[in-house]
Amino acid sequence: MLRIIFNLFIAIIVLQSCEKELPFNEDQEKYRLVVQSEITTKDTNYCIISSSLSVLDGNFNEPYVNDATITLFENDVEIGNFEYLNSIYKPGTYYITGLVVKARRTYKIIVSHPKYETVEGSFIMPSILNPVDINLLKTGERYVANMSFTDNSDEANFYGLGAYSIVKNIFIDPLTADTTILTSLNKNLFCSNESFFLNTINSDGNYCDPELLFNDKNKDGRRIDIQLKSNLNESFSDTLFINFKSFSEDMMKYKLSVLKYELTKGNYFAEPVLVHSNIKNGLGIFAGYANYNIAIPVPE
Repeated sequence: MLRIIFNLFIAIIVLQSCEKELPFNEDQEKYRLVVQSEITTKDTNYCIISSSLSVLDGNFNEPYVNDATITLFENDVEIGNFEYLNSIYKPGTYYITGLVVKARRTYKIIVSHPKYETVEGSFIMPSILNPVDINLLKTGERYVANMSFTDNSDEANFYGLGAYSIVKNIFIDPLTADTTILTSLNKNLFCSNESFFLNTINSDGNYCDPELLFNDKNKDGRRIDIQLKSNLNESFSDTLFINFKSFSEDMMKYKLSVLKYELTKGNYFAEPVLVHSNIKNGLGIFAGYANYNIAIPVPE
C-alpha cells in the first residue's frame, strides 16, 4: 500500500513538472500602429495605416487610422510627407507623388499619431534590374517561357517573377442589346522545376505560384537562366506581361513569411508562423522594389 502511494506521489510530481505556463502580459496587448507600404518607381506610392488588434477584443474588423502624420526620408534627409487619400473605398490610405526613387539609397518612414507610440521602418532600395532576354513558345497544350538575365554583382539580390494577361469579355445588355467590352486582369500561372526557387515545391516536383521567389545565392554577378511552363490549357490573351521585380531584403522576408503563414493557416497542430515585420515600435512592412515589365506577343 505504501508503495502504491509513493508511486502516485512521484507521478503527480512528474506531471506537474511537465506543465508549461505561458504568462499573459496585458501591457503587451496595447494597440500599436500597423504600417503597410511598398515604395517603387511609380509616380504615386501609397501607405496604409491601421491599428493592431488585441486578443481581448471581440471585434476583429481592421481599425484604420485616418489622421496620422507620415514623413519620408532618403539617407536621413526629409524628402516629403504622405497625404491622406480621403476615400471611402480605401480607408487608412495615404499617398505621395513625384517620388524619384534611387538605387542603393536608404529610405525611412516615420509615422506619428497622438494616441499611439511613434513608429518607423527603413530599407535599402535595390538596384535596377539588368535587361532580360525572353522568348515565349507554344509546345503542345503548354506555353514555355525561356528567360535569361545578368545578376547585379557585389550585392545581395532578391527577385520575384510573375505573369499576367489582360482578358477582354463582351457583355451584351439583355434589354438594349448594347455591347460593352469589359477587361480584367488574369494572373497566368507558370511552373518551374528550377531548384533555386524559394516557394514551396508541389507533389509534382515543381514550383507553382502566381509569384515565384528566388535570390542570387551562389549566382552573384552571373547569368541566370530560367524556364517556365504554363499549366495545361491555360488561357491567354494576345499579349503576355512578365512582371519581374527586384525586392529589398525585408520585402523578400515578408513575402516568404506570408507564404508560410498561408500554408499553415487552419492547421491547429502546425507551428505558429510570425509574419515578418521591420517596423520599430509597431507592426507591418515598409519595403521597396524595382519593377521590370515585359510585354510578349502570345504565339498561336
